[in-house]
Amino acid sequence: VRETYLERANEAERHNLLRIAVLAQLEMDVPEGAIELAKIKLFLRDGVVHRIGRDLSGRYEYYHLVHPGLGDLLLTAAGYSLEELNQFISEQLRYVARRNPFCGMQIASRLESANRQQEAISILKGIVESDQALVTALIVSGLQYLRINCERFVRFKVLLESEIDKKLVKDHLALRQSVMR
Repeated sequence: VRETYLERANEAERHNLLRIAVLAQLEMDVPEGAIELAKIKLFLRDGVVHRIGRDLSGRYEYYHLVHPGLGDLLLTAAGYSLEELNQFISEQLRYVARRNPFCGMQIASRLESANRQQEAISILKGIVESDQALVTALIVSGLQYLRINCERFVRFKVLLESEIDKKLVKDHLALRQSVMR
């Protein structure tokens, strides 16, 4: 795996491939805005990375490995120590969550399901650093998920219900647009 995928790629290509590998561990796709497309063309061409559209118009593009199990193999082949690997994984998850708060909520949910609460809290704290990111994270998935996403912030003591209310009221236009979908 190291020879086939990592050694023939430059540093930026490896970094982007390994970011996709990190999300593959959670069986998640990476949103287009969280990778450098030019840096994965080699892997797209070779078929190790696949592109998928998430709506009928193809407006939301995501990328994933040909098989999620390849993620663990790539991360092992990267040669990180355990401490370096944990730090790299954490950095990549936070990066993706910052670039796409909607995906950040999915990451937090998967981490919670995997009993990785501290990592989920870290992701949620990163999302609330920006009021706009929080509103995006809560609203983009649709009102049907608003309650469960708000409950996650409260359950992990990242935000109080009153704080969520204040942030949503500040951006009532986004809330209105979500209702009108």
